[in-house]
Amino acid sequence: MPIIKTSKSLIILLTVSAVTAWFIGLTPGYVLAYSLATPDSITMTSSMPSAVNVSYAVSFTAATTATLQGIIVDFCSNSPTLGDVCDAPAGFSVGTPIVTNEAGITSSWSASSLDSDRTVLLTYPTGTAITSGENISFNVTTVTNPSAANTTYYARILTYTSSTVASAYSVSSTSSSIGDPTDAGGVALSTSNSISVNFVIPESLSFCVYTGANCAAGGNSITLGDSHGYLSVSGPFVDKSVKYDISTNASHGAVVDLQGNTLRYGAQSIPALSTPTASVAGTSQFGVCTYTSAGSSLVPFGDYDGNAGSGGTACQNVAQSSGGSGPGSGGGVLWYFNLAQISSAYGDEIASIPSSTTNTGVLAMMANISTTLPSGIYTTSLDLLATGTY
Repeated sequence: MPIIKTSKSLIILLTVSAVTAWFIGLTPGYVLAYSLATPDSITMTSSMPSAVNVSYAVSFTAATTATLQGIIVDFCSNSPTLGDVCDAPAGFSVGTPIVTNEAGITSSWSASSLDSDRTVLLTYPTGTAITSGENISFNVTTVTNPSAANTTYYARILTYTSSTVASAYSVSSTSSSIGDPTDAGGVALSTSNSISVNFVIPESLSFCVYTGANCAAGGNSITLGDSHGYLSVSGPFVDKSVKYDISTNASHGAVVDLQGNTLRYGAQSIPALSTPTASVAGTSQFGVCTYTSAGSSLVPFGDYDGNAGSGGTACQNVAQSSGGSGPGSGGGVLWYFNLAQISSAYGDEIASIPSSTTNTGVLAMMANISTTLPSGIYTTSLDLLATGTY
């Protein structure tokens, strides 16, 4: 998994939409006889220019008691008033209409388009009886919005008692030559621009190494030995007081590497365990393992896995004397310290965590000495390195 440290932005698009249209009264300076329907609304799922597959929820109240066989919804860029010029809005289309959520009419009504896909036609030759004041509503789910932003356009809604007359409708022939509509009304709509709202969530990596009760208590030193810091052949000497807390929002979590060297005194050193090896008292050895605190999702890596003990006893079960003063019970645990890799510039991976979690791991250390190891003060400095994987 590549490690990429770079800023990442989360973009939320917030569309501010003029989604509810309003009723426009008609001025019947027109030769046809009809009653004035009162459209409640045409509500759009999107008012963005050129948005496709937009659903238009059409709702209106019938003015006349009649058996309806046809409904027209015609869209204009000019005016909602019958008799006025009615040009198709640029870029607008009702597509091949799919009508859903019918109320007042049934799903038996058929949907199609007229006038180069600018007009929705609903027909039902059997007819549906409608009472004056009754609401009729349906959704047209195949609309493509006009291409111009922040632009008003209109819908003309007409009802007919003849499906034949309704099917003969065109914007240029709404006259007595094809038959009068029963009711008619108009609605205004508008497209709108969208507003882009941006904010940045920066990469987050929290890492703390400590020997005290918790991170706030701190601590950065341990002693492998008795109360005087002495190692002896009576070992093994074990310390489990080094802990590390890690959390990140990196999409692929984080890894923890261990970097340093084995215990050394001048030219002398305690041999590191290059393969998972059990503790043997009286043999010079230095090894570590790591394991997960209860409730943590940290995953120990490979031969450093102290949860399963790398095939032996889990190293969290190893006892140490209070304060590390005295040998611990190291039987059955396999310890490991890949000196070739740990002493390199980037260290050796010992654990990993998934994203968006807070985890605690423990680093356990074990040392034995032989009777022939030269006396001296043996020390080492170990670093734990955390890297987020983005």
